[in-house]
Amino acid sequence: MISQNIEIAQRIRALREDYGYTVEKMAQLLDVTIDEYNALEKGKIDFSISFLEKISNIFNVELPILVTGDEPKLRVYDVTRNGEGLMVKRNEEYDYRALAANFVGKKIMPFEVAVPLIKEGEPQHYNSHDGFEFEYIIEGELKLKINDTELILKKGDCVYFDSSCPHHMMSLGDTPARVLVVVV
Repeated sequence: MISQNIEIAQRIRALREDYGYTVEKMAQLLDVTIDEYNALEKGKIDFSISFLEKISNIFNVELPILVTGDEPKLRVYDVTRNGEGLMVKRNEEYDYRALAANFVGKKIMPFEVAVPLIKEGEPQHYNSHDGFEFEYIIEGELKLKINDTELILKKGDCVYFDSSCPHHMMSLGDTPARVLVVVV
């Protein structure tokens, strides 16, 4: 069975070749080294959601196309039932559930994110991507780091921020946090 990373990498390579872009051009557009891009395109390194979002913007395709190979089809509404949605397991830190994966031409990207417990001192991987992000804490307690600022958010709290700033989430307390994340 081919891993999800390799399937995504194959779709990215096909898009790159279809557009006539070189590996060097893609590395430049994504602000990574040529070696990093080659490793990503071969599925040897995990993709972050923000990285996949950049690629979807470069090729003007919906994010679910990169993840699943299927095009969204709904144009009027997209209902996602409790516990459903497109699961996107991009790294060990977070589980993303896309909440409107089947809607064509989304202006926002809503996700339910499960944030596991991470102990202080463990490596923290920061994300940054174009646009803005809204986070609403559904369950648990969360520490959100944006640049050098640490915010403690509890159930019912929310934050809106410039997502081009490096940011990282980690659950606090005894249970993983669940967060509604909307990327604009």
